[in-house]
Amino acid sequence: MAATLGLFIQLNMSSRVTQKIVALAAKVDPSTVCLALNNSPNLPAGTRDRIIAIAAKLGYQRDPMLGALAAYRRGAAEPAFHGVLGWIVTSAGGYNWRLPPEYRDYHTGAIAAATQLGYQLETLDLNDYSSNPKRLNGVLRARNIRGILVCPQPQAHTLLDLKIEDLSAVTFGYTVKSPQLHMVSSHHYAAIRQTLGELRARAYKRIGYAIPQSHNERLDHNYMAGYLLEQSQWPVDERLPPFVGEPRIGPFRSWLRAARPDALVTTHYVFPEMVAALGIKAPDKLGLAIISLADNVHAYAGIDEDSREVGRVAIGLLASLVERGEKGLPARPQRVLVRGIWREGQSLRARPL
Repeated sequence: MAATLGLFIQLNMSSRVTQKIVALAAKVDPSTVCLALNNSPNLPAGTRDRIIAIAAKLGYQRDPMLGALAAYRRGAAEPAFHGVLGWIVTSAGGYNWRLPPEYRDYHTGAIAAATQLGYQLETLDLNDYSSNPKRLNGVLRARNIRGILVCPQPQAHTLLDLKIEDLSAVTFGYTVKSPQLHMVSSHHYAAIRQTLGELRARAYKRIGYAIPQSHNERLDHNYMAGYLLEQSQWPVDERLPPFVGEPRIGPFRSWLRAARPDALVTTHYVFPEMVAALGIKAPDKLGLAIISLADNVHAYAGIDEDSREVGRVAIGLLASLVERGEKGLPARPQRVLVRGIWREGQSLRARPL
């Protein structure tokens, strides 16, 4: 073999060593060389190692332009169809999952990711099967749906009559108490801590926090935990009691008068609307930051949760479970938290230079 290699080297010293030359030297088909150089498991290990050794001795180097072209072709090709995934919603009590903008964005991101991975996303309404939950499992089997994404539910601490022994399953957020599934969510705890850091950097001292009680429970108190932790590190006279309750203007006005905040952090646009209704101008009289900004509202500073990315991440997790054959209740449910992005806005004074 050494003589053969020497002859090929002499014949090709002035030209680039190609896979065809390696194939001639190894006495194999060029397609076999391609498999070997891509470390394909479809070749016997001995054959693969022999071809790689010959390529190295001949001085074979990958053509970066051809590699880029191959990568482009792989990316441009339509992904193979892998199956259907279920998007599980509920319309119980007239609930419309499409109304909250973040849930619509979950869906948009999930569809984009599913399409990229070769899956179709099909919506199924739990309310259609409320009288006979077992019928849902029959529908899932009939449509060969092996994985489901369970959307946020109308109420916190929801117990679902959902059999997932033969399914891979992921949910969004904290509203599903049972069954305990893998979960993907915005990183609420990190979001409020980052927001409070931004406000302190702008020399706000008395920073209040307002959230509807129902919202607080739906988010498993994560915002509240971050707020109380950050506040515990401030001077005692700068720690304010949070406003947690129904967003009614009377109780909220009383809280403002008692707490005297110079800035307000909230999760809900109703509180800035009440601030405006009370004649308090931002940021002149009160700085405002929202930690779940909507895409179409640009006046406020705060955290953009990038809910489309949350949807994409959820599909990625679900697809990996399906492809690994991980079904049923997880022994150790995972929580995947996606950090949001800070957005500047007109509702806060500028950071000092």
